[in-house]
Amino acid sequence: MKEISPTPLPAAETPNRYPSLPALRAAHGELVQRRRATGDTPELLADVRAFIGRGEATGALLDAEEDRLAAQSLLDFWANVLLRGGEQPPDATLADFDPTLAPELPDAPCPYRGLAAFGEEDREFFFGREGLLDKMIGRLRDGERLLAVVGSSGSGKSSLVLAGLLPRLKGGALPGSEGWRYATIVPGSQPLTSLAHATVEAPAGEAAAGLDVVAAARLLFAAEGFRRDPGYLASLLAERSAAPLVLVVDQLEELFTLCADGEARAAFVRQLLGLVAATGSQHRVILTMRIDFVDNVAGLPDLFPIFRDARVDVEALDIN
Repeated sequence: MKEISPTPLPAAETPNRYPSLPALRAAHGELVQRRRATGDTPELLADVRAFIGRGEATGALLDAEEDRLAAQSLLDFWANVLLRGGEQPPDATLADFDPTLAPELPDAPCPYRGLAAFGEEDREFFFGREGLLDKMIGRLRDGERLLAVVGSSGSGKSSLVLAGLLPRLKGGALPGSEGWRYATIVPGSQPLTSLAHATVEAPAGEAAAGLDVVAAARLLFAAEGFRRDPGYLASLLAERSAAPLVLVVDQLEELFTLCADGEARAAFVRQLLGLVAATGSQHRVILTMRIDFVDNVAGLPDLFPIFRDARVDVEALDIN
């Protein structure tokens, strides 16, 4: 098979970059919806090439490693679409971060996040969802171990969980929750690998060089273990600590928009269900998903009835 080498864009043809990662994600979402409606038409594939070019250039604005991984995952997805269609994709390697492009910002923090989600570091600026947060904490207190937070794009579902729910739990909203373990992931194109990195790697602050042979092997083979055994993650967690894990899976729709491996998708779901069903533990799983992808969950029969009962619809902001 002849190797296909990506064709770099000449400097004069370098496209305008997207202004931010949320803008890149929004453009990706629009392409996904168009592809569902029309298939891989020549017009769509032309726009995919333009998306990859602009997305590659956007790397110059992205400094955080998690942002770069998320952006690269989107570019890889569409490059694979072009390859499967027999086309030679443009270079889909994210451009290096260019610190000279960073804007000069005042020292005072700005509470307005635009289209970006609030994270835990923004919890002091997050308000207006107290009623919904109280209900979510109450459901967890009553024994529910899975919550599926659903809302339209831009409704604030990720902010609700990351800047609202997690700080409350870490502050002791539930008995002992200040001492629990916490991990947040987005599935990406390889959800099992994402899950392994978030839950099997060494605890925060432990140098990679300090990993013992067993821990390194677990990290290397965890994704394969996730495929084989629905209780693999729960067993690994039990070996490391008795403390419950709160696993946040943000943007669950990436299981359908980025992951092309149906077996990996099903194995990922089995790990989530195995976690909440594990006896002798109190693990919790919190999902966020765009409402326009909820119908896709029906294609996951093990998850669908549980997801339906666990659903939390993001409500309008309080006005009082």
